[in-house]
Amino acid sequence: MSSMNAVDRVAEHLHTWGDGTHVHVRSDQLLVDLPTRDSPRTWAVTYLPGARAEVSTQEWSRLQENAGRRAIVAHDFVDPKQAERYRERRIPYVDTVGNAWIQVPGLHVWVEGRRPLRPEPATKSRAFTRAGAAVTFVLLAREDFVERPVREIATAAKVSLGTAHHALTDLGDQRFLAGGLDKRSGLRNHERLLTQWVATFASRLLPSLRSRHLSGPSPDVWRRLATDEALKVVVAGEANHPALIRPTTTTLYGEFPWTDATRVGRLRRIEEEEPNVILREYFWNSEELELGEKGQLLLDYAELFSSDDSRQREVAGDLKVRFLG
Repeated sequence: MSSMNAVDRVAEHLHTWGDGTHVHVRSDQLLVDLPTRDSPRTWAVTYLPGARAEVSTQEWSRLQENAGRRAIVAHDFVDPKQAERYRERRIPYVDTVGNAWIQVPGLHVWVEGRRPLRPEPATKSRAFTRAGAAVTFVLLAREDFVERPVREIATAAKVSLGTAHHALTDLGDQRFLAGGLDKRSGLRNHERLLTQWVATFASRLLPSLRSRHLSGPSPDVWRRLATDEALKVVVAGEANHPALIRPTTTTLYGEFPWTDATRVGRLRRIEEEEPNVILREYFWNSEELELGEKGQLLLDYAELFSSDDSRQREVAGDLKVRFLG
């Protein structure tokens, strides 16, 4: 579903919120005047694309700071569990099929149970395919790569030259490249780009990676072991953030079939134990792309965002704020 089509659908549902409701469309954001008893009555409605583009309380606060007014989040579809989490956090929401919740003095809207629309045929952006997501990851992780030759970007992303060129072309068309395709000098619209990329990571890139779930050392042990460059693994996810969450699992990125990591960590399958180590294959060229602090933060954020664990997804919101800060 295109952003504009989705925003139009959201606007249609907002009009049903009662007399005195007025909607003003501005690109991917709406402004809506609500018939409430308190002030301000004008709210920002920010559309966040992607099946898993859920926001935390901290992200909601950031949206309000950026908009300079109170905010309502809008999605393609808010499923019942996500809706419940939003209500618990007191975050107003609406989706393209009319599910909604807001509770303020003078206005209480609560609509649930509407099913998602059947997907509409559309030309997909090649920047947000499985391979395109690898290209976008390189640029987000190391923005200095934006200005490098396409061949270097392709090598770092482990994709063909043509795939890299198509992804860059679409990023330019969607106004994510400062200077456009030919004179690219950096990234633009970072938050929107990050939101679309992480949704693609969770739905397309991550499921395509070869992985294994095994039993082995605790996260603190792996943080120490991974400092040995000869092991050639990168720790990702909750294991890197013990100050924010009590980690129970360790995700390791490395070269398939992870022979050294399996040997050093004495990884194995134990029937009666829940696996606590996840091995994933690199989706970037570790020899050509050194992640650095920002790249590591991006990888951790993507892993936590993709988790079904609500604790990890809450921490993901904190990391997103740090990444964009």
